[in-house]
Amino acid sequence: MKVMITATETVSLFGTKVIVNSKVNTKVMSSGITEVIGNSCLKMYGSIISGVSDACAVKDSKVGGQRYNQQQNVA
Repeated sequence: MKVMITATETVSLFGTKVIVNSKVNTKVMSSGITEVIGNSCLKMYGSIISGVSDACAVKDSKVGGQRYNQQQNVA
């Protein structure tokens, strides 16, 4: 089953629990500002955590984030 939500303005999800679960890939993206907020606790887990900022677009980082940055900024 595939669910696609398209909006020109705002999509809001409200609930006691909102769970997003995928087997292959989950992305939260924005062309503007993205905020992840946990007012009481924010937990992030990953077997590998890679951080890439836009600074590596000019000078590559020691972990090689420039290629990932270029892939994510394809018009």
